[in-house]
Amino acid sequence: MNGNGNNKKEESLGSYTVPNPYNIPIHDQKGKNNCTSHAFARVMEHHLSNSFEERTLIDVDDLWEKQKKYGTATEEGDLRDGVFIIATKYGAKFKTDSGKTGTLFLTGEKEKHGWLTVYRGWRIELD
Repeated sequence: MNGNGNNKKEESLGSYTVPNPYNIPIHDQKGKNNCTSHAFARVMEHHLSNSFEERTLIDVDDLWEKQKKYGTATEEGDLRDGVFIIATKYGAKFKTDSGKTGTLFLTGEKEKHGWLTVYRGWRIELD
């Protein structure tokens, strides 16, 4: 049981605790050049897990290979927006704990929130 009186799993990030009810693993980026892919995957795993109401993981290796294939990354690293371009055009593969598989596509819609550009909207195609 956590300090909030419930049984949800949480991760501690310094003085801020991030709820992790689906036990999504932390993406180890040490020694890797695809940090944007891992960051994108982590955020979308939370959204997909909430949608499916079960742990859902993004295939980071597939996303990384697509980035290299379509020119938004090299072995040295990826472009900041590259993962969003790939997820919009070619999608990001995912799998739920119960075995559902599919591809997540961003809609490509963007909006500004001060200095931050936010990608809005996504759709899922199940296999």
